Amino acid sequence: MALPTVAAAFVLLIAGHKNQLMTSVGGLCLGVALLTMGPSTLRSVLTRQVRRRPIAAQLQTVLIGVALGGGLFAIGIAALVALHATSVTWSRAALITVVASLLYWTAASAAIAIVEEALCRSYILDSVAEHSSIATGVVVSSVVFGLLHLPNAGASYAAVTFLMVHGLFFAACRLLTGDLTLAIGAHMGWNLAEGGVSGARISGLHALGVWRTVAHRGSLLNGGAFGPEAGIITVVFVAAAATVVFALGSRPRHRAS
Repeated sequence: MALPTVAAAFVLLIAGHKNQLMTSVGGLCLGVALLTMGPSTLRSVLTRQVRRRPIAAQLQTVLIGVALGGGLFAIGIAALVALHATSVTWSRAALITVVASLLYWTAASAAIAIVEEALCRSYILDSVAEHSSIATGVVVSSVVFGLLHLPNAGASYAAVTFLMVHGLFFAACRLLTGDLTLAIGAHMGWNLAEGGVSGARISGLHALGVWRTVAHRGSLLNGGAFGPEAGIITVVFVAAAATVVFALGSRPRHRAS
């Protein structure tokens, strides 16, 4: 994966997409830094999480999460298009540039998902739950997740609040499986669909995608300059999905006799 990613970076640089390249590089470097720092590191947190089940089972759950996150985003965008709050057209960039961008966003989405889920849905959630309750851990980790995006371009208090709902959804995924695999997959799938596929703004950052997504009308509906994740339409679907996943996770599990 390393060589294709480096090649993708080179193509993006030549094509003039420096902002997207630096965003991805920054995310990857942040991931490496957080996973290798200090006592009680996120690296040890993540290691404990991924060793609980066979690798094949973990990968299967990650892929299910990718489909879940990407599917949720697709439903939200379809609703926005139907409401004439967003338009989606084919990207006019050169094919090699689009492919390079898609490859790079795949790597960046995976890195960002791993880091943010290890930080919020494992380290913070577990630490708070240990001293209080799981419900408190879910709420606190979701609030922190939203606040982490406050410095981003186009961020507003509404956008940060809506991202807390996304945090609740990812926390529900974590509680359903007992590890981070579904949450990482869902987080990665959403980011990849939003950035590398649809070409929408993602947390205030412009991404070159297979399509080009442009927001219209009020930002409360479509997230405006921050991106669709901060719009009330997509958040409604995310909140509904979180409710379903929480319900599935709270069902009593019967052991085979």
